[in-house]
Amino acid sequence: MTDLEQRLVDLETRLAFQEQALLELSDALAAARSEEAGNALRLHRALEELRQLRSAMAATSGSTSSMTRSTGWSGNGKTARLAPPSPSTSSTRPARRGCSPGARHTPRKA
Repeated sequence: MTDLEQRLVDLETRLAFQEQALLELSDALAAARSEEAGNALRLHRALEELRQLRSAMAATSGSTSSMTRSTGWSGNGKTARLAPPSPSTSSTRPARRGCSPGARHTPRKA
């Protein structure tokens, strides 16, 4: 076998491996797309169930106001908004001394 024939065999072998890899990648992509479609469907169903549950809770007397007080969530069954925290539940972490919110940090000189 000549050098040229050996190079041709090597190239054909590489091409065969690349074709196999391409088929495997194509199958993996199809599986990922199928999984994504299933996840989107499950998410849609979960959101619809959540809407129905919220509507049912809003329909019962006083559930909306108690839900807002206990969790901070308010809404009419169609949209949800997080109520702003009350002053008593705001952050209890002490403010950093020596820094203002817009100040830049400059390292100290040694």
